[in-house]
Amino acid sequence: MFFYKHVLGIDIGGSKMLASIVDSDGNPAIVFRHEFTEKMTVATLAEAILTLARKAMGATKRKAEAIGVTIPGVADVKQGLWLYAPFSGVSNFPIAKLLSDAFHLPVYIDNDVNACALGEKIYGCCQDTDDFAWITISNGVGGAIFSGGRLIRGFRNGAGEVGHIVVEPEGNICPCSHVGCLEAHASGRAIAAAYEKLTGKQSNAKKIAQLARVGDESALKVYEQTGFYLGQAASYVANILNPEKIVFGGGVSMDFDLLENGIRDALAKMAFATTNEELKLCRTALSYNAALIGAATLAQTKGGKYIA
Repeated sequence: MFFYKHVLGIDIGGSKMLASIVDSDGNPAIVFRHEFTEKMTVATLAEAILTLARKAMGATKRKAEAIGVTIPGVADVKQGLWLYAPFSGVSNFPIAKLLSDAFHLPVYIDNDVNACALGEKIYGCCQDTDDFAWITISNGVGGAIFSGGRLIRGFRNGAGEVGHIVVEPEGNICPCSHVGCLEAHASGRAIAAAYEKLTGKQSNAKKIAQLARVGDESALKVYEQTGFYLGQAASYVANILNPEKIVFGGGVSMDFDLLENGIRDALAKMAFATTNEELKLCRTALSYNAALIGAATLAQTKGGKYIA
């Protein structure tokens, strides 16, 4: 069920932000981008959000009737608050009020991965799938759960936080302060750190993927191990929730083929085979704009309350 012809989608990530007017078929108009070049604060975020929103609204004849926003952290969807983001420290940011005061439109917010899963259900590879998990691999690692055709939020909107499953008990310190979380071992930043530890060379996940494709042994080893960590967490999801699909998204997932062997290896070793033998692994059908389309879907479904 869609409520608006056009909505403004705003996707706030760990290192960048996207905004665009999106129609009810999930098609963005011109996508505007803002790179975060300094540490996030509520003040700098507020200015950047409003500036980018005005650019997106002014660049097309499509008139937004509502706004959907994804945030990289914990959201209070009822109050419209960005409660907390481990990697940036942003907390208690009244983002819905900021936008509703500026544009006098209804605003819907949620964790970015919840929104991605919602977008995948409406527009992507899970339109005919009621039970699936969505795992994002980017500056951080997050997850979302659909069960019985509904997004599962949990008591404090924390359901699906696979990024904070411990996969290496004596491992790296996570921004959440725990040791060995998936986010500390399988995010884009973790890939770069693992490669530097092996080689002494600084790089980023995308460049390391390119090196893996031309046979760099250290790069291949890092992606294989990263995939295993992801598969380890995915096995817990599979054993507890028994989804039909696990969908991978986020910037690092664009190199899913380099991760897949490690993921499948871990699943083969750790997932209960009898109930998960038909589990499907796939990359998001919404590609790089998954969170932006997810943000728009939040508005189109009034926060996920209404699913077509």
